[in-house]
Amino acid sequence: MPAALVPAALVPAARGATALALALPLALAACTGGGDAREDGITVGGKFGTVPVVEFDPPLPIERAGVEVVQEGSGPVVEDEEPLVITLSAFHGSDGTRLEGAGLPRVLFATEEDLGPMLHGAIVGEPVGSRLLVTQPVEHEDDQEMHVTVVDILPTAVGGGGAAHGVHVTDTDHGPTIELEEGATPSGALDVTVLTRGEGEQVLPGQQVVLQYTIWEWNGHEVYDTTWDTGVPAVLELGTASPGVRTGILDQRTGSRLLIVVPPELGIGTDTLVVVVDVLAAG
Repeated sequence: MPAALVPAALVPAARGATALALALPLALAACTGGGDAREDGITVGGKFGTVPVVEFDPPLPIERAGVEVVQEGSGPVVEDEEPLVITLSAFHGSDGTRLEGAGLPRVLFATEEDLGPMLHGAIVGEPVGSRLLVTQPVEHEDDQEMHVTVVDILPTAVGGGGAAHGVHVTDTDHGPTIELEEGATPSGALDVTVLTRGEGEQVLPGQQVVLQYTIWEWNGHEVYDTTWDTGVPAVLELGTASPGVRTGILDQRTGSRLLIVVPPELGIGTDTLVVVVDVLAAG
């Protein structure tokens, strides 16, 4: 059987539904601008990176699967096998209701194994910042219906440098580096500086966040932890983060790069930490 356009593992099924189980051939549709109505009457609106506003007159007729670009990004082109940050929001074509898990960020690789061959073919070569509209027939309650899925391709890094609290941050292609000013000493308080201000949604308590980060120990300047050794963003339940990092990220906007200086009592207990973190997504 051909692979599903959007594999079931990527879009959680609503209760009582078998999501994305039926695979039919792919028919790539022509590109349209965001919010435009397609021939099947589907319109897609809303802010990129959030749960979209999808409107159509249900029930949608059973048709071939298709993908189209409803918003062309301006970021780097997605390369085969590289890490991805995406959000998916799926809707029942029978009544327009949203499936569970809509808008939650996911960290995947641009491979057929992670995406399925059809979605892989649609995403690879597409610039970051693009929004795709996927329509496909699926099994639902012993019958068939169309599913409508919106896929947003988010950045995997933010970038930006600056200086604050005696710490100089320099951006590189392989992540940030830091230098401490000669004679600089930590304040003993939690210090948070926005190096690059994002335009996404605010991070809320209890959310799951997607991050790129490097953490250094103040004494000795040794790297304590980093995602940049692989370049694969980390997915973190915000409530499980150390108090200093959690407080520093909370209420910030996605798309931001932060410099957080964490005192020992809010971090590892033995040393002040310097954290440079890209807040890529939250949900």
